[in-house]
Amino acid sequence: MIVRFYSSSSPTFLVNQELALEIYKIMGKEHTQKGIICQNDFDSISERLSNPNLKNIKLGGVNMDIRLFPLKKMIKKAKLSDDKFITWEQLR
Repeated sequence: MIVRFYSSSSPTFLVNQELALEIYKIMGKEHTQKGIICQNDFDSISERLSNPNLKNIKLGGVNMDIRLFPLKKMIKKAKLSDDKFITWEQLR
């Protein structure tokens, strides 16, 4: 499974199933075929993604905080551009 995170203000962020499941867990979101991060959730999810304890978790030999960097940047850009949401969808 490949999951695509999309925001009109950022490049698309593609992840594999293993990372997508971890991202959902960290964000506190359900694993669904399609989903949305609303503008009013940007700050709380950003905070979760920036948890210093994520540096201690490795996925495929890479620290989780490094793997989450593109999504954190996407949220930051969405906030600056006044985007209303970020979506994700399972591609296959």
